[in-house]
Amino acid sequence: MRSADLGHLADQILRLEQGGIDALHFDVMDGRFVNELCMGPSFIRGLRRYTKLLFEVHLLIQEPEACVGQYLDAGADCLLVHIEATRDPRVLLTHVRAQGRRAGLAIAPATPSSAVTPFVMLCDTVNVMTVAPGQPGALHEGGVQNLIEVAECVRRAGGSQCVQADGAVSAATRDRLLGAGARALVAGFPIFSRDDFGQAIAEMQQAPSAGSLLVPIRNQEVV
Repeated sequence: MRSADLGHLADQILRLEQGGIDALHFDVMDGRFVNELCMGPSFIRGLRRYTKLLFEVHLLIQEPEACVGQYLDAGADCLLVHIEATRDPRVLLTHVRAQGRRAGLAIAPATPSSAVTPFVMLCDTVNVMTVAPGQPGALHEGGVQNLIEVAECVRRAGGSQCVQADGAVSAATRDRLLGAGARALVAGFPIFSRDDFGQAIAEMQQAPSAGSLLVPIRNQEVV
């Protein structure tokens, strides 16, 4: 939702919903973990009444423990916190899931996958960033490697966790990310830059090209 037209959000959410989007992904930034400030709890709460789509709230903030309750109260269905920013992932993940919500960890490309894999089985979703947090750009090779390793960790454990790729998702990178093990793709500009949201979403949701798979995947989602 960071790429949306903020002046027409309700209309754009309706178009996304009609176009077959699986969820809405909100990047919350505190000016500390990343430089930008955006999307506080009141922003989430204000949009909640316009749709029944799943709200996935990605907290790119330091000390997320201090405000998790505010985002749950605002209507978040899934909370993602950064492994680099939380003091005790086990406690935080357990708390969110005890509230009946989905919980997950996010990992930056420069952080080795070993930082998050011990906690994977406590997650509903693992958000693997394939660009540096707060810095849109080209696909980061460290993020792709993390995606492969986290997907393999889930597969070895026989888990059902959703491993998703977040960053530099486009028609050009889609097959590679799916092949690396992503079950969901977080896509912003490739959808909002198109006149037909439905067509853009359908292109992301279609099966990967033959020969592109490195890791077996299930049907992918687009958020």
